[in-house]
Amino acid sequence: FAIVLPDEAGQAALHGVWQAARDFFDLTAEDKESIAGRMRKAEGNVGVIGWGTMPDDNEFLEMRVAAGGQVVPGGLDTHIPGFSAATNAARKELFALSRTVVGAAESYVGLQKGGLRNLLDDGSQLGEGQWSSTQHRLCLYHADTNVPFEAHTDTTFLTLIPCSAIAGLEVWTAQSGWVRPEQHAESAGAVIVMPGEFLQVLTGGMLPAAVHRVTRFTSDLHAADHTAKGTSRLSGPL
Repeated sequence: FAIVLPDEAGQAALHGVWQAARDFFDLTAEDKESIAGRMRKAEGNVGVIGWGTMPDDNEFLEMRVAAGGQVVPGGLDTHIPGFSAATNAARKELFALSRTVVGAAESYVGLQKGGLRNLLDDGSQLGEGQWSSTQHRLCLYHADTNVPFEAHTDTTFLTLIPCSAIAGLEVWTAQSGWVRPEQHAESAGAVIVMPGEFLQVLTGGMLPAAVHRVTRFTSDLHAADHTAKGTSRLSGPL
């Protein structure tokens, strides 16, 4: 994994999504289901969209963008003014970082410039009725389960996770076992970047997919606790 610190404008874009996430998860279950729909397969597209809860009550909102940049599921701005603007700004910043990191990966493994970056889906080439395959997820993890999200790798090129004020992300390393990248970040505006399975395959294993999990979290990392919601933890990976 890597820890990347965006410039001030990028950090501001990422900061804005936390209030949008907090406002969404503060809605009643009925309102969340009404405006986002239950989590479901993205019919005619890749993956899932919508709001869902797990058996341990952790919550997830799965979002995509449609042609023209509209956030899917739609209708969120009606209940949360500015929601689409905030999540789009964060998504664009994370996607810009992903292009930079994938470009560095091209150089590292000796691939032609653009050989991997041109495969990334930023939503700019979508046709009518199509949604981006790049998934933006807002998560609310509760503190009463030891491992809310078990160890896994992601079927992605990269997964980018803005640092939460409450550490919970763990990544497996051969040198040190499980480590918490958020505890090594010097700023609350930093982003954790992890290779996914696509990058592992397309680089011939030179950049292996990061094995990671979400664990019980106990302490705040930064004084500006903008990602904490009571004893719960917000996350916003792309």
